[in-house]
Amino acid sequence: MVALPALTSVDNFFRSQGRKSVQQDRSELVELAANIRQRAGLGEPPFSTRIMIDECFPDVYVTGERLPRGVAESVSMGKRGPIIAYNRLLTTAQQRLSIAHAIGHLVFDRDDLRGHCKATPSDERESRAEFFGAELLVPLTMFSDYVRRWRYPRETAMRPAHLNMVDQLASHFHVPQSLIHRRLAALGRYRKHRAIEET
Repeated sequence: MVALPALTSVDNFFRSQGRKSVQQDRSELVELAANIRQRAGLGEPPFSTRIMIDECFPDVYVTGERLPRGVAESVSMGKRGPIIAYNRLLTTAQQRLSIAHAIGHLVFDRDDLRGHCKATPSDERESRAEFFGAELLVPLTMFSDYVRRWRYPRETAMRPAHLNMVDQLASHFHVPQSLIHRRLAALGRYRKHRAIEET
């Protein structure tokens, strides 16, 4: 079990792990995301990124910025601690996902906080932060329970009834529809992943 210690700063997290960087498989990422939500006292969605930061990483400063086009978030080290900058031009749901993604960089890429901007999807760090951020806001075990309430054959994945379900789940978890499509794909609900891209 990956235990989350009593935290006063991001540095304490790493000291408690006994290593500078954390290379973990997906089951450990899932468990760590659950521990962060638990430590923050978050049991039901939508899971507040503000409470996660306040309770688990109190030395982190979060602010909105006008970031370059295509950049959702940036993580850097300031004089007083880590800074997460999210793109103000994004929707609130997209901002939440960007902050959750940035938390992944804080946890796993601590030694390289020189201004993380979105890299290529094949970048291992980006993939790990993407998975971790998704798991923080839409835990697959909880998500699968919600999805079971809807019965639909896989062939109808892009039909109105399915899209209505995607909209409702995105609203419930307060995340972009594109994340709901990715989580459904992770559950094997699509024959081929076909996410709706948001502008």
